[in-house]
Amino acid sequence: MREEGKIYQTLHNSKEVEPAGLYNPGRDFKSSKFKIYHNPIELLELSDAILIYNTERISADFIRVMIRKSKHIYFRRPPVLSVSEIADLLKLQKEAGSVVHLFNSLLGVKPGIISEIKPGVKIINLQLAIQSTEESLSFEILNSLIYLSKVENSPVKHSEVLAMKSGQGYITLNIHSICPNGSVHNILFSDKDISSEIQIFQKDHFIRFSILGNTGTDAAIQALDDLAFQNFVLAIEGKTSESISFEDYYNSQKSYHDIREKLAYSGIEI
Repeated sequence: MREEGKIYQTLHNSKEVEPAGLYNPGRDFKSSKFKIYHNPIELLELSDAILIYNTERISADFIRVMIRKSKHIYFRRPPVLSVSEIADLLKLQKEAGSVVHLFNSLLGVKPGIISEIKPGVKIINLQLAIQSTEESLSFEILNSLIYLSKVENSPVKHSEVLAMKSGQGYITLNIHSICPNGSVHNILFSDKDISSEIQIFQKDHFIRFSILGNTGTDAAIQALDDLAFQNFVLAIEGKTSESISFEDYYNSQKSYHDIREKLAYSGIEI
C-alpha cells in the first residue's frame, strides 16, 4: 500500500469498518497507524474481511482456509490459479456461504453500469491502450474477459484472434468473440496512441464511456489501488452491489486459455 495516510483517512471516515491490521512479510516494514502482522494467519484469525493487494504469493490452499472461515475476501488482482483450482474454490465458496470479490478496473470506472445494461443481445466494442509487454497484455486480456463475463453473465462461446508484433516488440491485438446468447465482442489492444473506451450497443440502448489505459504506469497503479480500496470499504458497508464474483472469474478462463494458445501461434507468449 503506497499511501498509508489516504488509506487511514478512508477507514477513519467509515463508521462500520475497524481495521485489524496490515500484513507485510518485510520485517523492517513499519506503520504509525496500523498494527503490522508478518504472519497472514494471525491477521486472518482477527479479521472479518480481508483485502489482498498482492496475489502472486496467495495459494489455493490459503484461499481455501479463508473461505472455510467464511471470510469476506476482496482481491485487488485475480489470484494466479488453475482452472481446476478455481472450480474447486467456487464450489467450496457456495457451500461455505462466504463472499469473494475481485476488483476490476473496467467495472470500477463507471459505477452502476451493470444495472444500465438491458437483457438481450449486445455488440460490445472495447479498445484499450496498453504497454508493449507480454505481462501487461496478459493482465489486460484477463481483466477484459472477466469484465465481459460479468456483463453477459456467461462464458464466451468462441473467439478469433489476430495479433501483430513488430520487430521492435510493439503489439496490436484484436479479439472477436461470440457469446451463447448471440452477443458479439470486439476487443482491441494496442500500444499505439488510441483512445481507451467501451461502447455497448443494444436494440434500443447505447452506452459509451472512457476507461483508463496504460494501467502499468506508476500513476495508474496508484489510482487503481486507491479505487480498489474504496470499493473494498463500500462492499463491507453494503453500499455497492456491483462486483466481480469468483463465478465471473471462472467463466472467463476457457476463453482466456483459448486466446493464449492462439497468441502462441503468432509468437506472443503471455
